[in-house]
Formats: sequence, C-alpha cells, structure tokens
Amino acid sequence: AATKGEGIDGISKALSVGEWLFENGVCLPSDTKMTDEDLDRVIGIIKGLWG
Repeated sequence: AATKGEGIDGISKALSVGEWLFENGVCLPSDTKMTDEDLDRVIGIIKGLWG
C-alpha cells in the first residue's frame, strides 16, 4: 500500500506505509530499565507537544 507524500523538491510522490510511518511517526523509549521518573518525563514531554 502507498500514501501520497511530498518529495524534497515539493513534487508529490507515493510513499510506502513504512516510509510514511518513518516520516510521520513518533519513536518512544521502551527500555525495560526505565524508571517511573523516566516514564513521567516522557509523558510530560508528549503532553507538552500535543497538549
């Protein structure tokens, strides 16, 4: 499957689902050693970005 995206030069191009996710997704930390404080910090940052 593909979605429409915009290339570097502003010209539309087809994106694979993987490319779309890479360009639009959010990578969250998921280390098994994360503390509650680490988790609270990540949550605070996300809430600050997307309120």
